[in-house]
Amino acid sequence: MQDIIELIETGENVSPDTIFKCFQEIGEIGDIMIFKIDAGRDENQYTIVISSPDMSFESIRYDASTIEESLLKALKKYTSIKGAHCSIVAN
Repeated sequence: MQDIIELIETGENVSPDTIFKCFQEIGEIGDIMIFKIDAGRDENQYTIVISSPDMSFESIRYDASTIEESLLKALKKYTSIKGAHCSIVAN
């Protein structure tokens, strides 16, 4: 979860490696993260969805025109929800 918190705090270095680390961390927690590119849209082509297999929270979905924006918004919401469970709360 620390890599996710650092990404949210800095908002920088959203590289493929960073995105993959987020997928790994969310998977290790036991949740699901989906990334989709919808080239058929003129706007908001990048979608991030984070959900829980046990329905412990409502699915999080953000569409944006950049990968960075959709990822950061979804991760901020995710950490605010999971904060109580992980003893980490995002700014």
